[in-house]
Amino acid sequence: MKTKITALIVVIFMSVSAFAQQGGMPCQNPQEPKILNVIPDLTQEQKDKIGEYQTQMLKTTTPLKAEMKQKKAELDVLMTKDTDIKAKEKVVNEMQDIRTKMQMARITYHDNVRSILNEKQKLAFDNWYLNRGPKNQRPMGPRPKGKAPMGPGPRGHNPNCPKTTPNK
Repeated sequence: MKTKITALIVVIFMSVSAFAQQGGMPCQNPQEPKILNVIPDLTQEQKDKIGEYQTQMLKTTTPLKAEMKQKKAELDVLMTKDTDIKAKEKVVNEMQDIRTKMQMARITYHDNVRSILNEKQKLAFDNWYLNRGPKNQRPMGPRPKGKAPMGPGPRGHNPNCPKTTPNK
């Protein structure tokens, strides 16, 4: 009996070691949108269309993200000076307009993807969309004392995966 337990422990230890040496989770093709892994039975034509829709969304949102960073920096400067509230309000309203444009680009992408899916695929896509939740965000409220800041953790970080860079 002790021999079987010892053998089982050795096998479990070796399995964990092998998994850790592989870097944990398998790599995803960095050129492939993550959504393609969620929707079942996609045809090559559907995959190509989703890729086109994603590229179009990125072409729209990337400059908007840069503009948003610029407006945020502008607001930060205004917040450190004795400026009129109207100047700050103007920047905040401009930021809201940018947020609206970005959200509309995401909605257009979502609607375009849904338009090429069958009912079973729409169900999987909708389920993924509704349950994806906020990623990489820490919980609300103060951190417990003595705890280190949260990092990327073991999920989502595989040193064996190639670094991805956005296509231009």
